Amino acid sequence: MIASNSPQKESKNKSKKTVDKIILEGDPQYEYDNPPQTGENCIITAYRKLSYFWSTGLLIFAIFVMYYDIAKDWANDFDDNSEPGEGAGSRTPVAINIIFVTILLFWVAILEGAQVSIVGLSAVDIEKFRYSHPQSYATCKLLHEGANLEKFIVGRQFLLLFVVFIISRLGGHAPGRVDEKTNNGDFYIGDWHWHTNADLAFMQNNILLMIVIIVPGQLVSQLLAAGKMLAFLELPFFPMYTVAYPSLLLEFLGITHCAYVIKDITAKLAGVQSQDPDKEHNKNWFYYLRCTYSVLLVMFSAVVIVKGLLAGQTNVWDTLPGYGALLLSIFFLFLIGCCEGFQIAAVALSKIPAEELKEHYPMAYTISQTLYSGRNLQAFLVGRQVLSAIMMVLLARVTTFSDADDDVWGFAQWAKDGFLTTGILGAVFVVNVGQLSFRMMAINFPTVFINNFIMYGLLSVALVVEATGVVNSCWPLAWGLDRILKLQSDLNVFEERDLQTPPLLVLGGSPPVSPAHDETIRFTRLSNDATSLKLSYV
Repeated sequence: MIASNSPQKESKNKSKKTVDKIILEGDPQYEYDNPPQTGENCIITAYRKLSYFWSTGLLIFAIFVMYYDIAKDWANDFDDNSEPGEGAGSRTPVAINIIFVTILLFWVAILEGAQVSIVGLSAVDIEKFRYSHPQSYATCKLLHEGANLEKFIVGRQFLLLFVVFIISRLGGHAPGRVDEKTNNGDFYIGDWHWHTNADLAFMQNNILLMIVIIVPGQLVSQLLAAGKMLAFLELPFFPMYTVAYPSLLLEFLGITHCAYVIKDITAKLAGVQSQDPDKEHNKNWFYYLRCTYSVLLVMFSAVVIVKGLLAGQTNVWDTLPGYGALLLSIFFLFLIGCCEGFQIAAVALSKIPAEELKEHYPMAYTISQTLYSGRNLQAFLVGRQVLSAIMMVLLARVTTFSDADDDVWGFAQWAKDGFLTTGILGAVFVVNVGQLSFRMMAINFPTVFINNFIMYGLLSVALVVEATGVVNSCWPLAWGLDRILKLQSDLNVFEERDLQTPPLLVLGGSPPVSPAHDETIRFTRLSNDATSLKLSYV
C-alpha cells in the first residue's frame, strides 16, 4: 500500500474526518472535497500482500515459458510462414530472436519510465537541477520547449505501440511449428504435456506473454520513476537517444498527425482556444501536408485491415468468421480508446466544482467520487495499464497479417513483409484511431467523455483487474530495484509544493489537460496520501 511521506501540519486544526482536496493552483475558488478515506478490510489487505508472492512466481513462470518457446523455435518471427511442413522453420537463429526480444522489452520499460519523468518534470523549474542532473536537464530542456512535449507524447505513443506489436509477434506462440508427433502439436516442456485448452489459453492467446510485457515491461519502470523522476532519467540508458530523439523523429514523419486534425476539429466544436501561443505547433504548409497524408494513410490502413479481417488474412482466431473478427476488433479499439481518454477526462473534472458536477453531470460525479476514494486511484492506474496493454497485444494479433497468405490484395512481397506482417500498418491504424483520437476528444470534451455508464463500467473493471493481484509482482520488483539502484527522491532537489503534476497525468502519459495547459493541478491529502505514488509502503 502506498503512503505519503509528507504529513500536513494543518490537519491539527481540522476535524478528525479525512478529507481529500484537489486544488487548482492559481484558481483557489475550486476546491473539490472527496469522500473520507476508509480503512481497508483486513482480509483484502492480507490477500494483496499474499499476491506479491504468487504473482511473482507467476511472472517467473511466464518469463521462462516465453524464452523456452523462443529457444525451441516455436515462436513467430518475420522470416517463416508459421505453418507445419516444409519451410516452417525459422531462418533466424533463435539466439538472435532471444536477444532482440530482450532488448525490445527493455526499450518498452525505459519508454514508460522516461515518460513518467519527462511529463512529471514539466511542472517544475528545470534550472534547479541543471548541474546536479545534467542528463535529465538536457532531455527536459529539449522536450519542454514549445510544442515538443506534445510532439514527444504523440511520437512516443506510436513508438511504444509498434515495439509492443513486434514483441507480440516475436514472443507469440506459433502452434503450427510445434512437432505434431509430440502432444498432438500442443505446447510441452519435456515430459510435461499441456492440455489443448491450456495451450490455447496461455500460449496461443498470449496470456503469459501479456504478463511479461505488463509487469517488467511497463509497470515496474513507471513505479520506479514516480517520485524519483530525476534519478530515473539519470540512469545510464541515454534517454536523449533512446527516448527523446526517436519519439520526436516519428512525430516529425507525420504518421500520427491525424490526431492533431481531430484535436483541432474537437477544439473548434467545443469552443476551446489556446491561451499559450508558445505551446502551439507551427502550422505551416509542411504541417498541413503531413496532416493530409496522415489522414490518407489512416484511411488506407483502415481499408486494408478491414478487408484482411473479412477475408481471414490476419492472425485473428480461425474460429471467428470475417464479420465476427471485424466486430471484435472494433470492440478492442473502443476499449483501448476509453482507457487512453479516461485519465485525461478524470483530471479535467477536478477543475469543476463538486456541486456543479453533482447537478449537471451525475455519472461523472459518481465516477470521481469512486476514483478518489481509498486506494482506488492507484488501483485504477494499475488496472487501466493492464487493460491497455492487453488490448495492445490483442490488436497486434488481429491487425497483423499472416505469413501463410501470399495473396493480400496484390501487394508485392516486399510490401507485404515490410508493412503487413510486421504490423506497421496495424500500428498506424490503432495509434491514430484507437488511442490518440480518444485522447484528443477527452481533452476537449472531458465531461461528455466520462459522464456515462460505459466509463463507470471501465473504472469498475480496472479496479477488479487490479484486485485479482495477477500483476502485483510489480510492487516487490519495484521495491527491490529501488533498493538496488538506490534512487534518490525528488524531494532532495525540490520542495513538495513544486511537485504538482498529478499521477493521472504522469502514469497515464497524458498530454496537457487542455490546449492552454497553463494551470497545474496539485493533489494533496490531509492524511494517508494514496494519490502520491511513491515507493514507500506499509
